[in-house]
Amino acid sequence: MACSIPTAPIPGIGSTARPMWRACVVSRNCSARAWAWRKSAACCKPARRLPRRSPNGRNRPRPPARGRPAWEGYLRETLRALEDFSTERLDAIYNEACAVYPIDMLTRHVLIPVLERIGERWDTRPSGIAEEHFFSAWLRNKLGARLHHTSGLSKGRPLLLACLPHEVHEIGLLLFALGALHRGFRVVYLGGNVPIRQLIHVAGKSHVAGVVLSGRDAPDAAALLEDIAWLTGAARAPVFVGSHFSVRQRVGLIRANAVPLGDNIVAGLNLLEARLARSGVSRMPGA
Repeated sequence: MACSIPTAPIPGIGSTARPMWRACVVSRNCSARAWAWRKSAACCKPARRLPRRSPNGRNRPRPPARGRPAWEGYLRETLRALEDFSTERLDAIYNEACAVYPIDMLTRHVLIPVLERIGERWDTRPSGIAEEHFFSAWLRNKLGARLHHTSGLSKGRPLLLACLPHEVHEIGLLLFALGALHRGFRVVYLGGNVPIRQLIHVAGKSHVAGVVLSGRDAPDAAALLEDIAWLTGAARAPVFVGSHFSVRQRVGLIRANAVPLGDNIVAGLNLLEARLARSGVSRMPGA
């Protein structure tokens, strides 16, 4: 599904580029700091590439590729719109970029750098905290809408996604959900602060291929690991845990028979697919 293009271009912003499938990490200080995974999803279609040869056999020129200056223009204008608390300008920049680039490329070069800038300056600007909350709320709405519109296109096995108890920052989990949808999985998305022991009921009724949990820290890591160990024993599907908690508690998660995915979205998705494949679980039902 392609995004709409604003009627007027954003000053200083390029219009074409070759897509690539990576995105970057979330800053430690911004409100999106829940899951610093890198993602591999693309929910916006890239611009169509011209064929290498025309009907008469001659080479046709490729669209001109834009380098770092194009991304700097997007980043600069996004920060200005953020400082002015302008939802309309943020929407226009997002729509123009999303019409040309895949969402993961936009995330890597614009959205995450904006979050990092906010995290670096939130306590030095008079409106720093307000800017952080404003942009995070805008971004959460954008990602949630994209997840909603994309979910119906996937026909594969479902994954159950939820944040750990006391974890309310879910932008990273939303990014992972989009990556899973791009790889053909369906998603049962529960969002932030979900009690571990209630997940067993959802997993059973939804017949999920796997359970994916996300979180930074836990007030009581030992109790949380105990609940995760209970879930891995009760669920019929493997349990995966990502974000900073999976890095800091890697040994404990392995002892609990959970699969730590780390804080990299691409690596996490690859590991999830490989583990499901070794377990004989296909992403497509009936395969």
